[in-house]
Amino acid sequence: MTEAQASEDKSLPETPPPSPFAPKGISIEDIIYCIDTLKLSHQQAADRIGCDKSNITKRLQDYGYKHGDLEAFKKRDAEKYTIRRYKINKHLTDEKLEKMSAYQLVGMDNITLQQERLIMGESTSNIAYADMTGKLSEIQAKRKALEAELGMDNDS
Repeated sequence: MTEAQASEDKSLPETPPPSPFAPKGISIEDIIYCIDTLKLSHQQAADRIGCDKSNITKRLQDYGYKHGDLEAFKKRDAEKYTIRRYKINKHLTDEKLEKMSAYQLVGMDNITLQQERLIMGESTSNIAYADMTGKLSEIQAKRKALEAELGMDNDS
């Protein structure tokens, strides 16, 4: 990664800086989870974790974390997969389709599409409900025929 890329990448640091306000055993990940995923206030997060509100605020400040950073990171991450898919598709030519490497390009497109959709909270597989309801109707019809053949009461 070049220096320019590193400065453009506003990702969260891998490990938080040590903080004298960090209660033992409470990770920055737990705090961020409460704030951004559970959408709790600093006071609610402190109550849930078992520390003072000032600890939550100070830890987030020391870490350089602001409300909404996690969602922004997810969106950026998904957009990176979109860019990768674009680059892969741009290089997928008729000539490459005739070579084995095209298989790899198509596979990579599929993998990056799945990751992009997963990160964006979109479906990564779909169920054909029409098939399921068709099977249900078929089963109900067979059951009704079997009940009639056995002389069973259809009201049960």
